[in-house]
Amino acid sequence: MSDGRRVYFDDLFDSYSTIVGSNFVTLYDVRLRLTRFSESLAELIGLDSPYLEDGVYDWIEYIHPEDRDVYDAAMEEMFALRKKNYDITYRVRLRDGDYTLFRLIGGVIRDESGHPGVIGGMMIPSGIIERTDRVTSMRNLQAFLDDMMDSEICDENTSFLLIGFGRMTHINEVYGYGHGNRLLIKVSEILDDIIDGRGEIYRTSGSKFAISFFDISDEEIMDIYKKIQARFREGVKMENGIVHNLFAYGGYIRFEEEIEANRSIYDCLVHSYNESKRYRHGELVLYHGSNVREMSIKESLTMIRDIRESINRDFEGFYLMYQPVFAEYSEPPIGAEVILYWKNDKYSVVRSDEFLSEIEQDYIYERLSSWLLKNAFRDARGFYSKYPDFRLFITVTQSQIWTPYFVGVIEEFAHEYGFPIDSVYIQIDRESRLLTVEKIIEFSKILKKRNISFGIDDFARGNAYLKVFSSTKPDFVRFSDELVSDLSDDTNMIILSHLVEMSASCGTDVYIKGIKDKATGDGLKRLPVSGFQGEYYSRPVYYDEVLAYYDSKNTDN
Repeated sequence: MSDGRRVYFDDLFDSYSTIVGSNFVTLYDVRLRLTRFSESLAELIGLDSPYLEDGVYDWIEYIHPEDRDVYDAAMEEMFALRKKNYDITYRVRLRDGDYTLFRLIGGVIRDESGHPGVIGGMMIPSGIIERTDRVTSMRNLQAFLDDMMDSEICDENTSFLLIGFGRMTHINEVYGYGHGNRLLIKVSEILDDIIDGRGEIYRTSGSKFAISFFDISDEEIMDIYKKIQARFREGVKMENGIVHNLFAYGGYIRFEEEIEANRSIYDCLVHSYNESKRYRHGELVLYHGSNVREMSIKESLTMIRDIRESINRDFEGFYLMYQPVFAEYSEPPIGAEVILYWKNDKYSVVRSDEFLSEIEQDYIYERLSSWLLKNAFRDARGFYSKYPDFRLFITVTQSQIWTPYFVGVIEEFAHEYGFPIDSVYIQIDRESRLLTVEKIIEFSKILKKRNISFGIDDFARGNAYLKVFSSTKPDFVRFSDELVSDLSDDTNMIILSHLVEMSASCGTDVYIKGIKDKATGDGLKRLPVSGFQGEYYSRPVYYDEVLAYYDSKNTDN
């Protein structure tokens, strides 16, 4: 970084702040990739410093997911010099985690070569958090959360229903967003007619609507949900005569005891909605607590709340472990899979599969994802220094696949910590195979274009894996634990052998996990397998324990 350039940037910022007389100034230096905010603005947003080192990847985390396309489009126009000024509005996350609406007015200053040099202007806060949905005029997600918090306590008389409708993305692509918005208005009117004052309706995001009920029975809610499903299956007729038949999905929370109102309630409501959409074909799903631990609804919601608070306390209690991958038992590992854990005095050690699905749709998940990547690549640099052929395996979720800049973040951290990008192995989890094949193909192409290996985790589990395999031609697959749980059965061994041979014949590397004993490991050695994982080889270990493998073994063999 040029010291002279930094002095020029700071002087420009101070001069601009004086001229416009505002406490809410922000400037981005293209050459330094550095953003500076006014002290008061940094304090409002919750930044540790008035400086943000990367104005693209770091700042976009603070923008509401639904508004990021507005920011991206404006920056693209600025960088291309198609526009020299901008006046845009989007929502920004504040220190307390809530979003507020900001109006940004600014422009671009070109450098001596005529290219964009500095971009910025004033960020003007609306003063209040927007609580009305712009499309349907219903109250929005922020209003839903505020109303819930204002009540302070949810008790046995309180219930929440979350409803969403399929095909909206397709309708927007085919007919345009104007048509899609007019459809949402009709949807909101129909819902209002069906609810008929028995609950408060909010449009939360996309095609999802939350409904809060007080003093209503499970039978009444089920009856309402069935009426909603039947009505929208009949179709919604538009003014141009087009009829859209919509399929409804639903998640539902009923409280059996008093629970402190908090954001985790909505996270768990979304979790039950996703289960209805992904696995239950629209059946109304009641949230009943953790799917992993035997916990009540109250205990589960409290744990999710505590996890959220830990993330906001600089990821307190979170740490990474690594499941080594071996080519041969007597050799040091050829790589390792990163695994996320959270430790707390109340809950002891909590695996990521006990809470990720509840927070996956929340903005805090992006922060946790970024933290995981940063720390994993920092550790990977140490592994790489000991063993230059080290491979880092990272499992990604649907939310990460949908995030447009996710692969860019991987590249950024790999470059920052000096880890070779062609030694990064990204594998989609089993839920990701529920995405459209087209989306998975698109994601795999982005990875391969950047020399990142693409793979499928839990391969051969579920009925969609062959279609995904043939469509994406993955670099590697990992077979699920279920396929190696009982290889003493000849039938199981024959099935696994054919699947491994098929994958290898297609030029795909095969990794097998869940190996618990020597007999299973020895039985698999005759197959064309690139790597092995499981208790027989190693449990998940800490960073320094992985290094110990390389320090104690001859890696030249």
